[in-house]
Order: sequence, then C-alpha cells, then structure tokens
Amino acid sequence: MDVRIVCATNQDLSKLISRNEFREDLFYRISEVTVNIPPLRERAGDAVVIAQVLMERRAKEHGRSLRGFSPDALKAIQTYPWPGNIRELENRISGR
Repeated sequence: MDVRIVCATNQDLSKLISRNEFREDLFYRISEVTVNIPPLRERAGDAVVIAQVLMERRAKEHGRSLRGFSPDALKAIQTYPWPGNIRELENRISGR
C-alpha cells in the first residue's frame, strides 16, 4: 500500500516542540517535505488574481456572465489584510 499524508497547520511547530506541546518524533515523521505558504496579506497581488478566479468559478456555476470587479472593489481587495486568508476571500466573493 502506498500512502501519502498531507498535513497543514497555522501553528509554529518548532515552538510547540520546544514547549513540549507537540511530539518531536511525530514532527520528523510528517515533515519530510515542508512547504511554507505565506498568508494572503503577505503576497502582493495574489488577492486580486484569486478573487478573479473565484468570481469566474461562481459565475460559471450559476450560469451567469462575468462582469468583473469595479475599480473600488479591486482597490478594496488589494488593501484589505485578509485575516481569514483565502477562506475569507472566498466567502466574500460567494456572498457568504
């Protein structure tokens, strides 16, 4: 059996290990390949690109034509810090 496990966290596991709040041996078992993805607020320009993809996806799902974002909406997307990261952006685009 070939099994691959993908793990994700928003915690600093090194700090948790030093405080004995996460098992070091488990960390080394799951961290063979580590990919650090910075939060959306640290990736200039990504919010607008992701928002456009999400809007296109929603328009297609609902059989609607795509009108795009207004200049004010684009500015708001670019300047908002997105503390909820991409999930928050997706919820805003979806009207949730």
